[in-house]
Amino acid sequence: MSDVGPPAEPVASERAPSRSDFGWVGLALRARVEEGKRYSLDARLNGWEGRIVIAAAILADGRIIDSRIVESSGNPRLDEDARALVAEASPLRLPRALGAEKVLVKVPIVFGLH
Repeated sequence: MSDVGPPAEPVASERAPSRSDFGWVGLALRARVEEGKRYSLDARLNGWEGRIVIAAAILADGRIIDSRIVESSGNPRLDEDARALVAEASPLRLPRALGAEKVLVKVPIVFGLH
């Protein structure tokens, strides 16, 4: 149902000395998205595939307060399905304290037929 894409990558944070310090947050979000991922029937029947990159803002308590598409699949339905997956991942279960008020991460989501 899904192809494995590149790892999630941090893009910015408040009070953070380095962007790379928050890579684990992107990985946590990506894992949660993959858990809830579903490939809609109409997408499968129409053979729609694509890769979407979502930028998401995550608060210290794990709530995802904003998301936007930074790379579209070119298919509005797949793009919307990807945004919905990120929204449904909130609140994110963080394995440790965030150490910042808010972190922005990019998460790739791939819908592919096998």
